[in-house]
Amino acid sequence: MLDRQTILDCDDKKVSTIKVEQWGGQIHIRTLDGLQADRVLKLMGNGSAEIDKLIGIVLTTVCDAEGNLLFKAEDKLKLKTKNLLALRTIAEAAITLNGLDADVEELAKNSEGDPTT
Repeated sequence: MLDRQTILDCDDKKVSTIKVEQWGGQIHIRTLDGLQADRVLKLMGNGSAEIDKLIGIVLTTVCDAEGNLLFKAEDKLKLKTKNLLALRTIAEAAITLNGLDADVEELAKNSEGDPTT
């Protein structure tokens, strides 16, 4: 089972190769961490609210086998450097487990406030 330090220290970035027909070749693209995704979302008009909500869900739901939370509020910035897809996967699973039946993107759009405070 993964522990807090292992998760915070792991390199969870992924590089993928895609073909760009218009350019006549292939390029590499990489996954975004939470901080990078925040910048992209701001460019798209969304801002950091979604990332903060994902981190809030991770902070309040990821636990050890006995139900003790793994992360502390001080881990918020470090968690923002983790793979965005991993954060979304955790948040979606937590929402489903808790019967909230809301998609993470809708939660980010419709919720007010920062769940980590």
